[in-house]
Amino acid sequence: MEVYAGMVSNLDWNVGRLIQHLQDIGEYDRTFIFFQSDNGAEGWPIDSGADPKATDEANAAPGKYETLGTDNGQQSVPRQQYGLRWAEVSATPFAQVRGTSGEGGVSVPAFVHVPGGQKGPKAPIRNFTHVVDDTATLLDVAGVTLPSTPAPADVDPTTHVDKNKGKVVYKGRNVYPVTGISLLPQLRAFAPTPPHITPFIDEAYGRAYVYGADGRWKARWTEPPLGPLDGHWELFDIQNDRGEAHDVSVDHPDIVTDLKQRWRTALTAVGGVEPLNPKGFY
Repeated sequence: MEVYAGMVSNLDWNVGRLIQHLQDIGEYDRTFIFFQSDNGAEGWPIDSGADPKATDEANAAPGKYETLGTDNGQQSVPRQQYGLRWAEVSATPFAQVRGTSGEGGVSVPAFVHVPGGQKGPKAPIRNFTHVVDDTATLLDVAGVTLPSTPAPADVDPTTHVDKNKGKVVYKGRNVYPVTGISLLPQLRAFAPTPPHITPFIDEAYGRAYVYGADGRWKARWTEPPLGPLDGHWELFDIQNDRGEAHDVSVDHPDIVTDLKQRWRTALTAVGGVEPLNPKGFY
């Protein structure tokens, strides 16, 4: 954990160094900066099958502790992980960790500097956004218009499946469209309304979550025993309970049913396949 803290401190210092350089050369007010963390705190096992306490004690041994964080990527050096318990600490006050559908696994910090924008810090944007929005945002900053011309049908004579269904034309190629939403209007405060106004679904390792269209409700599913032992979908009033401490699925079964159905529909639409044994670690 000390190595991790040192890395964060070093990163923070170098981000400041880069910003100072941009200011020194007069380019800061013309530069779009978007810093976003990777998903959730990493809770992967310290070592396959290892007891975290035993591993911690071994890493603290004289001669070993001094070398932590100095392997320079050499594969012969034992992997250094801080394990599930420290990951839970890093995710506080959110629930769960990376690889799960809890807020501790999918919510991350980010900061943005918009060229020619308001001087000084602005109030945090707390509306739901997603990493898929990054591409649309960056293209919007660059003044690029997203392709929208539907691709011509290309039906397979054997399967009768249109291989271009849902695609658009871009520079003579048939590609899938950008699915994210530009956050630039939100960042410039031209559009205070939430960028996502329809339900949003996601999945990792078979673990699912759905944000409702109104931004209030979040349904999540995590396999037992990491999740509920009876395997039910949990429901949280995410606007008032970001820590997901109070499962209210029993009180609102109609909302759970609706969000679950939206999950199934979305999964089918993208050809998703649920694993028989959802499991990401431990």
